[in-house]
Amino acid sequence: MVDRKAKVAANWSFKNMMQHWNRKHAQAAYVPSLFREPPPEYSYGPRILLCEQTDFILFLKAITEGIVYYDPAIKLIGGSQPDKKRRSQFRVKHKQITDLYYRSEVVEISI
Repeated sequence: MVDRKAKVAANWSFKNMMQHWNRKHAQAAYVPSLFREPPPEYSYGPRILLCEQTDFILFLKAITEGIVYYDPAIKLIGGSQPDKKRRSQFRVKHKQITDLYYRSEVVEISI
């Protein structure tokens, strides 16, 4: 990834990204949640999205189409002089997750 001045801002090994993607996302369950505060509270519904059969080519295609985007998140931890904790991630909107898989299914679980 390069900035507007063509300076490298971040880089990843293609081989490592491909291995990581295929291993981490081979089978995935996505559970939507609702967040409320105060106090912080999460709730989960009975519908979940099950996905499998991903491919790194689908990931690359999603990047070129703007479906997947890079989030250079930095989390500040501590009080008056917080420490920076890098937790950069690639993100995708929930409704577009299925673009990253060959097979997906919404299932409803009984609670």
